[in-house]
Amino acid sequence: MIRNENLPSSLVSSIQRIIDLIVEHNWAELSKDAPNSRVQWADMERELNSYGEDYATLPDDFIEKTHFGRLTSGGYWIDCPLWVVGHKTSDLEVQMEAFQKDSDAKWDIQIDDIRVP
Repeated sequence: MIRNENLPSSLVSSIQRIIDLIVEHNWAELSKDAPNSRVQWADMERELNSYGEDYATLPDDFIEKTHFGRLTSGGYWIDCPLWVVGHKTSDLEVQMEAFQKDSDAKWDIQIDDIRVP
């Protein structure tokens, strides 16, 4: 995929953490790391379980399969596929928005949905 822009490395790290928490079903930590999310954790749990796949942490090159772009508000929209054991993408992807907090490197991640694109 040809991109006009790369995501900041601090945002890539934040995305990896969010996806790791989703794969671990760690809803308590997700509530802290992504408190403004639109998706309900119970809905996400149900969606993950309905596919019954063995989800894995993201590979180092996950960004190559991730779609993203700039929002007019200055943040980013991100559609990141989940990965399964064996280093292949799942049918499911997580839709997020990210906004930089003030001038520091922290990102406010908002999970909007988990779905089959």
